[in-house]
Order: sequence, then structure tokens, then C-alpha cells
Amino acid sequence: MSLKTIFAEELLWKITDGKHEFQQGVTALLSGGMGSGKTTLLLHLLDYLYADGREVVFWRGREIDQWHHADHRVEFRIFHHVDDRIQFEADSEIKQYYELYPYKTIREIIRNADSEMVNVVYPPSADWRAEYSDQNLVTIYKEYKQARILAANELNTTRHAFWYSFIYEMLKLKSFASLFFDEFDDIAERYAKGYKYYMLNFLMNALRYFRQRKLSLYGATQVVTDIDSRILGKMMFYLYMAGSKVHRDSILDPKKVKFAELGHAFIEEKNTGTWAKFSFPDRGIITTLLVTLRGIQSTEDDDFEMVEVEGVM
Repeated sequence: MSLKTIFAEELLWKITDGKHEFQQGVTALLSGGMGSGKTTLLLHLLDYLYADGREVVFWRGREIDQWHHADHRVEFRIFHHVDDRIQFEADSEIKQYYELYPYKTIREIIRNADSEMVNVVYPPSADWRAEYSDQNLVTIYKEYKQARILAANELNTTRHAFWYSFIYEMLKLKSFASLFFDEFDDIAERYAKGYKYYMLNFLMNALRYFRQRKLSLYGATQVVTDIDSRILGKMMFYLYMAGSKVHRDSILDPKKVKFAELGHAFIEEKNTGTWAKFSFPDRGIITTLLVTLRGIQSTEDDDFEMVEVEGVM
């Protein structure tokens, strides 16, 4: 076995089995151009971590999704808000692999997640507004003293606010858990404005605690530089595929990374500067699953707390 192979196996072990041996979580960022294999590699990691049930695995649900390409033995618990109806394209081909689980609060998702299934989480279809925010977000705003933003009514934004609240709730877990987040720049984008700029301070601090609380994040983006520098500073590992740019402190040759062959990737441990090249098996054509979320009129009272903006200030 070559030295390069040994290095690759050791680094891949650190982001999978190694974290259980060392009793700590990891943060890893996958990057590469379209068609480079980001989703394929993310699914390989998902299959591996799900297989033995040692941790709770969450997958970020999107309207254009690929979770159905996970190992055929995987079963899925699909979390969607009680005020939404969810439909999958080609549902007859996948319905035997999943069960639907409506939720009202993020706490319900965390409490009912199953370590023997992949837990796919879809945020509510309606945008989250400041006056209908859940208590986690209110707490975050209080902690970061963003009264000006609330007063300026800048929180009438998108569903991405849901994920800051979800990560806040994850921090309360006392066992191993992983979050797989494709298109990670949706919540960690560089040059973010408005409320999102300040929420990145929260995300940066949250990732700081992931390691000691046995939590892991596996994010994916097309370009490393699309991610805010505060968040990049908390990444322990980088996995680069074809078309990717290396982060500014990397010792890797940018040209070798950019023109890497399909099915190959580089893994780099940020703190040690250790890196290796490895290959991963092809999964065939990764087709997309179209997911439709439609809001329905709720017949029950919503558990989300009604928040008076003046009260938070």
C-alpha cells in the first residue's frame, strides 16, 4: 500500500469512524464544480455514517433533492411542517423507503429523529417572519442584540432562517449527530447582508462547539470562496473535487485541484496541513427528485410563539 493511500485512508477515517473513537464531532466542507461528484461523495459519507446506527443523521431537504440515491437499504423519515402537504415526483418508485412525519416545532424533529433511518428535514414552505418566529430565533436575536434589525423589519426573509434555529436546537443534543447540508452557501454565504450577516456570527460560534458536543457538519458548495470567511475558519477538513478553488491557506496546488479527474478528490486537514488524493466509486447518473411543498390551512393552533418586536428590543 502506498504512502498516499495510507494518508487518504487516515484522513477519511478521521471524518467517519475516527470521531467516534476520539469522542468528538467534525466539520467538513466539500466543494467542486457542477458534475464533479459533490453529491455522490456526500451520499457515500451518508451511507457510511448511517450504516451502523451510532449517530442520528440529518439531511437538508430541498425542492430539488437527491437523497433517494442513498444506499437501497436506507430508510428515510421525512419531516415536513404540519401546515404543508409534501409530494414527490415518481413517488411510486420510492414510497416504500420513507415515512412522513409532520412537525410543529424543531424540537419535535430532534426528539423524534431515528438513528436507524436517515432523517430528511424540510423547512416550512412559508417564509419565516419576525412576528411568527420560533423561540430559538428570538433567543439568538437577544443574545446577539440585534434590536436594530428587528426594528427595521429586515427579517421578512426566506426559509433559510429555519436552519439557524435547527442548528441551535442541535447544540442541545447529548449524543452523536450529523447534518448533511448541500448548497451550504444558502446559510453561510460570503457578503451576506441584513439579518443573515449577523446570524453568521451565531453560526460561527455554533460550529466552534460542534466538535466537543459530538456534532458534525458535512456541507457542500460549488466554490469555497462562496462561504463567509468566519465560517471557513471553523472548518476542520476540506474535500476538493474538479473545478474547485482551494482556500487561501491551503498548501495544495490549485491547478491540480481544479483539473482533478472525475471520481477523484483531495482531502485536506486544515490544522495539520496533511492532505491526500483519493478516489470514490461512481453511483451512476444522479437524477434529481422534484419535491413540492404546498401550504394548507391549519386547523390547529400553531406552537410557534407570537413575538412582539418591541418586546424583544
